[in-house]
Amino acid sequence: MIRKPTLIGCVPTANAPKPDDWRKIRVIDRLLQAKVTIKPPHPIPVLLEKIKEPKKSKPMEVAPAAELTGEEIQQARETQGWSRKELGGFLNLSADYIGKLERGDRSITPELEARLRKLLHL
Repeated sequence: MIRKPTLIGCVPTANAPKPDDWRKIRVIDRLLQAKVTIKPPHPIPVLLEKIKEPKKSKPMEVAPAAELTGEEIQQARETQGWSRKELGGFLNLSADYIGKLERGDRSITPELEARLRKLLHL
């Protein structure tokens, strides 16, 4: 008969003594009381000490652009080689709505204008 080695003190066994209050505290409460200490690897604390202040980002100056027109949208869409349905798919809009934007039947919201400019490289 071959016996497997057992680790006493590392792994609780059925013979291990239970704490006196083991029935008074629920398992979830016992887990919530547990504490974990995480020590980062060697270079991280050294690098964190070198950082004194976070870098301040420079404010971006956005040049006021003229309002986007339906004709510009149509020209840019055709330059990309996209149909109205493809452009609408990228923007999560219908092809009919893209057509109304191009004809001027619908006004272009600032959020949509920003998305169109980014997508069509305007």
